[in-house]
Amino acid sequence: MSAIQKEIVPHGRFVYAFCNVRTNQVLYSLSRTLDNTALKQLPDLGANHTPPQLRKDLWRPLYSVELPATPHGAKQGIHALRKLREYRKLHELSWEQTAMMTRNMTDKEIEREKKKLEDRGGSKKETVYDIMKRQKHKMKLKMVMDQKANSIADLAAVLTEQEELGATTAEAKQKHADEWRTRSLEEMERLAQEADNGSIEKIETQIEELCKTLQELRQHGTEGRRGKLKKQIVVTRQQLQKMRRAAQVAKEVPPASLEIERLAQEVKNGGLETLSNQIAERRGRPKERKNSAEVEEPTAEAEESFEEAEQRHERMQWAAKAVEEAKANPAYIEGAATEAADAADTAEAALAASAVEAASARETASAAEAKAESASEAASAEKAALAKEAAREVAVARDAAVAREAALARDAALARETASAREAASSEQLLPAYKRAKMLWYAEKFDPIKRDPEYLPKRGWVRREAERWNRPVYTSKGITVKWANITDAEYAASWPDAVQHERMGYTTRSPPLVDTETVAEFRALSWKGRRENFQLDETTAEKVERLRAEMGLQARVDKPWKFVEAQEIESGFLPGRDPSDVEAAEVEGEELEAAPEVAEEFVEEEDPERLQKIQEEILGRVRQMASKESWDKRANQDLKKAKNKFKLAPLPVDATVDQQPTV
Repeated sequence: MSAIQKEIVPHGRFVYAFCNVRTNQVLYSLSRTLDNTALKQLPDLGANHTPPQLRKDLWRPLYSVELPATPHGAKQGIHALRKLREYRKLHELSWEQTAMMTRNMTDKEIEREKKKLEDRGGSKKETVYDIMKRQKHKMKLKMVMDQKANSIADLAAVLTEQEELGATTAEAKQKHADEWRTRSLEEMERLAQEADNGSIEKIETQIEELCKTLQELRQHGTEGRRGKLKKQIVVTRQQLQKMRRAAQVAKEVPPASLEIERLAQEVKNGGLETLSNQIAERRGRPKERKNSAEVEEPTAEAEESFEEAEQRHERMQWAAKAVEEAKANPAYIEGAATEAADAADTAEAALAASAVEAASARETASAAEAKAESASEAASAEKAALAKEAAREVAVARDAAVAREAALARDAALARETASAREAASSEQLLPAYKRAKMLWYAEKFDPIKRDPEYLPKRGWVRREAERWNRPVYTSKGITVKWANITDAEYAASWPDAVQHERMGYTTRSPPLVDTETVAEFRALSWKGRRENFQLDETTAEKVERLRAEMGLQARVDKPWKFVEAQEIESGFLPGRDPSDVEAAEVEGEELEAAPEVAEEFVEEEDPERLQKIQEEILGRVRQMASKESWDKRANQDLKKAKNKFKLAPLPVDATVDQQPTV
């Protein structure tokens, strides 16, 4: 088997910009590398300013734009590249003179230039005004060639323009789709009505007459008349097919209400996605085993089951569209469903109130029973009468509880009936929505605009409508701009909110690959065959940070570039002060403890001299340690060379190099 092919990146999804490090000229490309053909983008500024070929040491990446991985992402990238080149041409042709170009030379400057011409000597005759003209020409050349800032501002303007254009296009396409949907539904409804009135037989008779006329014209007629008649026959047959489909939908949908509800329930449970995956797997299976000898011819039963699965998939798609339309229909929300929801809410409120009243009735009955028990224990006649009264109250409370429970049951039954009414209302809305979805599917199938663009005519109203229907929708979501120097993004006044900015990382003559991670430090990848436990040498910045940590320095968040020695403050010795000068300090034994308010006062106090002293001490220790490490490394290398040259015995394990330079 052949190797697995890599995913092909669509042409135009990535746009790259390269900048000349000397002149700040900008070149655009759709590929990661440049060639000599890219120099054709530059204007002709003269023989000395038009490079004959590309120098890779001068052209470096400026930025790269990654467009979203959408069907219209590649088209958006090509559109952005075209707009960038147009804006650059506009900058090169439309510019204003600066103040330096229009400034006149003073008398002193003219005298100085004349003296330079006299001292220069030679046979070339040139005046001061010739020098002024040449200097202004150089200024114009530099201004025309310097397009770095303009390119970045143009990119921000193009992305903003595409975002606005995408919003306008999406709105126009939605309006166009709604108009087509309304027009197609009206046409299908009209065709279904005409089919009920017997128009199918009339159209069939008309087609037969047209075919007979065509046979006669083949013997006695011109080519133009035959062509027009053929086109009329094709259009009439398509109209007949649409009429038959509309009549079929009008007859099949009403009796299949239960089937539609079942399909909608399957869609709700995820059956549509499962069936789609099964069909896609079934379609891709013969392609995967095309070259295998184990491929068997599909049986008639298998083909029939596959066709049934596809038909069921189509019906489920119609049901899914019907459910979406029914949910989005205002009548479904504000009509019967709203009334059912209000009835259900009323029933639920009554149910809750009944439950509360029943609970209170039970509490009253319990209290009455307790009262009766206490009264029955009494022996006097008055207490016996009280017991009878309590028994009567118990009976009344029990009757009230029974009545409340019956009302509770009635409210629950009403809630169930309301839920059933809500489901019935949704099914009533689902049936016409399913009918409309099926009719729209057939209308789209017969519409010439919805066909594959490869099979459309090169020109005409069908091609124009298809291009209008398939117009790309641009967006700024998912766009990532990677910068060689991320601070260059500030050349633009504003960027779209959805655009993300990232660092390109280490680059040479070309931007990094699409799927590679950003390399912030090249030294980490310069040695490919290093051991796993290999660690790079510390840089100066890393050594400074390590020494700061060893010395106990802490960066202040509110006041940057100011450090405090935490260990000395905790022990009582404040930096830059003598312990005897510390106020509110108590000496116990040999330790000095400073009061917290003194430490806080020093922390809030500015001390630039002490800070400079600390920085100098850090740098001094860094230089000393660096020279020591360099001395040790050089001495070890000399010993290793001597051992290899004179075949000396290996050094003992505890042998170290104690010599080091003085600092």
